[in-house]
Amino acid sequence: MMERKILPGSLTKKMTVPFFRPALQVQKILAAEKPGWAIPLIAYLAAGALQAGMAERYRGIESQLDVNPAGILFTAVGAAVGILLFWLVESEVFNILLLLNGGRTSINQVKALTAWAFFPFVLRELERSVYMLATGRAILYPGLSAAAGPAETFGGIWLQSALGQLDVFFCWHLVLILIAAKAVLGKNKAGLMAAIIFGLLGWVLLEGAVLAGFSLLTQ
Repeated sequence: MMERKILPGSLTKKMTVPFFRPALQVQKILAAEKPGWAIPLIAYLAAGALQAGMAERYRGIESQLDVNPAGILFTAVGAAVGILLFWLVESEVFNILLLLNGGRTSINQVKALTAWAFFPFVLRELERSVYMLATGRAILYPGLSAAAGPAETFGGIWLQSALGQLDVFFCWHLVLILIAAKAVLGKNKAGLMAAIIFGLLGWVLLEGAVLAGFSLLTQ
């Protein structure tokens, strides 16, 4: 059987998307001289900002309030900043976890792997944007937030915001991160997998708390 060769630097000009054979794509990223992370990250930043801005606009229309362009811009920029922080924090934590479990990856490689695993989130933001454009209204209960129901208190809004991030795209991202971890270490480690899962869920809870606080301040 012929051994498949992975050409170094193959990802410097073109970033693959994780639809087919993600484990092989992880190996390509690890073998690249300069792993690329800009394309998926910029795509997520743009899609996230677009979706957040559209949601703010349609919420204003539904509430029969004046749609403030500055408010829409502020919301879109805030979403982009949140995405950038998510990428930086997840990359750093993922890199530390890999090093603690014997991984030999650089931070640039881990940043590229994390950005590559953002493609499900890009699709989620685009799907939500298309829905709002087609229906002319904001999404009332994204993800699993319907389980929390209407909320007015900090705790209720926190739970609703956190559950709104949990959906099939979040699970897809989690699976891609776990595939990347296995490819780096050569095997699954239960402790590492648990740390990744709880780490991502912890970020969801933190993000929910920030969104809840922001929601109450702007009411």
